[in-house]
Amino acid sequence: MNHFLKNCACVLVAATTVSASGLPEVDAPRLIPLDESLISLSLHVRADAKTGGDGSVAMPFRFVQQAIDAAQKAAEPARILVAPGVYRETLNIAGSEGDASPLLVIEATELGRVVISGSDVFSDWKPVVDHAGRFSHPWKLKLGWEKNPWPGLMPMDARGFRHELLFLDGKPSRQVFEEADLREGTYYVDEEGKRILLQIAEGQTPAKLNVDVSVRPANDRGDHSKLVRVFKRDNVVFRGLVIRHGRSLSVSAAFQILGSSNLLIEDCRVEWNSGRGLAIETTGGLQPTNVVIRRTHCDDNGFAGMGGGFHDGLIEDVTTNRNNWRGVMFGATGWAPCGWKLSGLDRVVIRRMQSIGNHASGGWFDDHIENVVLEDFVGMNNLRAGLSVEAVEGPLIVRNAFLAGNSVGFNLFDSRNVALVESLIVDNVVSQVKLAGSLPMDPGELKKVKPDWRRYRLSKRQVPTNIILSENRIGITAAFATPEVRLLEFAMRDHVFVMPDGTHPLQQTLATLTSAGAVYAHVDPETASLFPDLNGRAIDFDAWKQVSAQDDDARFDMEALQAARAEAEKKVGVSIDPYRAPDPIVPPSSTADELEL
Repeated sequence: MNHFLKNCACVLVAATTVSASGLPEVDAPRLIPLDESLISLSLHVRADAKTGGDGSVAMPFRFVQQAIDAAQKAAEPARILVAPGVYRETLNIAGSEGDASPLLVIEATELGRVVISGSDVFSDWKPVVDHAGRFSHPWKLKLGWEKNPWPGLMPMDARGFRHELLFLDGKPSRQVFEEADLREGTYYVDEEGKRILLQIAEGQTPAKLNVDVSVRPANDRGDHSKLVRVFKRDNVVFRGLVIRHGRSLSVSAAFQILGSSNLLIEDCRVEWNSGRGLAIETTGGLQPTNVVIRRTHCDDNGFAGMGGGFHDGLIEDVTTNRNNWRGVMFGATGWAPCGWKLSGLDRVVIRRMQSIGNHASGGWFDDHIENVVLEDFVGMNNLRAGLSVEAVEGPLIVRNAFLAGNSVGFNLFDSRNVALVESLIVDNVVSQVKLAGSLPMDPGELKKVKPDWRRYRLSKRQVPTNIILSENRIGITAAFATPEVRLLEFAMRDHVFVMPDGTHPLQQTLATLTSAGAVYAHVDPETASLFPDLNGRAIDFDAWKQVSAQDDDARFDMEALQAARAEAEKKVGVSIDPYRAPDPIVPPSSTADELEL
C-alpha cells in the first residue's frame, strides 16, 4: 500500500509504492463492494421483442425502462440483462432520500453492444426544389437557444448553445446556423419552418444513408431530462452499456447521477453527446459516496467527458479523449469544458486515466479536493493544460503522470498541499510546470459580493504553498525549443509581483516549495532562460538555484529525457503532437477565453 495512504479500509485499491520521501499522508478510500450474489430477480430485455412482455426469457421486455420499472416495483435485488441492440429511449431510475434501495444491475449481455441512443433514424426525407443534394424532414422540437450558464466566465458565441446532432452512416455531420451556409455534409435546423435540412453530395439520397438525428432528451426538466438519469437512488450497477447521441445542454450530462451512492460503472462508453458525457453530482445536500468507475470511455462529447465529485471512490482505466468539439467552435475552451473536471473529492484514487486530444484542458481538479491520489495519468496533445489544479486545499498527490504536447503540462493555481512526483512533463509548448496564484481578497470587499458560489470561489484566492516537485523529468526537446517556452513558470493572475511594502507574493511559494531530484533537459541548458524569478521574469538555472534555494541535486540530461519520452509514447501508443485544430466536424473559433492560462 502507498506509504502516503493511511487508515485504509479500502477493498479495491491495489498496493503501489512511491520512492520519493516527505510526501503528505492521504486517507485511503473506504470502499464497500456491491454484493451481486444477493440478486434474486432477473429481467430480460430485447430490442426486437413484442409488446406485452413480462421480462422472462421467453417474453422479454422491449424497453429497458420497462425492466427498471418492474425491478423498482418488485423491491428486491435485481439484474436487468439487456440483449444487443439500439434502444431509443431515455432511462430514469429514481428513489428518495433515506430509501434502502435494493441492488439494481443493468448489464449488457454482450459488452459494448447495447446502445442507449438519443437519436432516431430519419428516413422520410423530401428533396428541396431547385437545390441539388438538399433534403428536408419534418422537425417537431422547438427548444430555442440555451442561455449561457456562465456569462462573463465562459465567453461563447450563441451558436454554441444549439444541441442538435446528425450522423451520416455513424459519422458526425457539421451543423450550420443559416440556410445559406449549407454545404455538402452539413445540416440546418429551421425551427420556425418546422423542418431540418440536410445537404449531401449531388446524386446521393438519404435513403442510401443511415441518418441518425438526436431528439432526446426532448427537454431539460422532469424525469427524462437526461438520456440516462439516476436521482437519489443508491446501489446501482451499469455494465457494458453505450450511451450516445444525447441532445443535452452544455452544462448537462447525457448520463447524470445525482445524490446517489454505492455505484459501479464499468465497461461503458459515453460518447458523442451534445453536452457533457458522464456526471456524478451532489443534489439537495446528498453527496455521492462509494463510487467505482472502471474501464469506461467518455470520449467525443460536445463539452466535457466527465465531471462531478464524490467521497470514497476509485476511478481506473478510464479515458476522456477528444471532448469539447462543440465548445471550441465558438470560443469556450476554459472554465468548464475539458476532458474531465472533478471537484468535491475526498478519499479518491484515480489511476491509469487518459485524456488525449481534448479541445480544452485534459484533466482538471477544482475545489474541495482532499485525500486524492492520481497515478499513471496521461494528459497529451490537449489545447490547454494537460492537468490543471485549481483552488485545491489538498492533500493531492500526482504520481507518474505523462504530460506532453499541451499548452502547459502541469498548471497549478490558487492551491496548496500538492505533490507532483516521478512524472514526465515534456514538450508542452508554453511551459512544462506553471505555478500561479492570486492575491487574497480583502474581507470587506468580499462581503460586498453576492453570497453565492462566486463569493466562495473568491475566498479561495491564494498564492501556491506547500508544493512538492520530486523526482520529475521535465524538459524540451529540440523540435519544441523556442525562446519563449519554459521549464518552470510563476504567474500572478492579478499581475502583481511586488506589494506596496516591497514584498513579493510568491515569496510564500518559494518559502514552502520543495523541488528535488529533477532531471531537466534542453538543447541549450547553459544559457537558456528556463526558470522564473519572483517577478515572473525568465532566468537561467544557476540564477534559479540562487533565488529558490532548490534543485541542488538536479541535473540536465537530454539523453535520459529522450529515452523516457520514447518509452512513454510507446506505452501509450500515441505520439506527442501539440494541439493544432479540432477535427473536421467544426471549424475552430478565432477567439477563445483566457481564464485558465
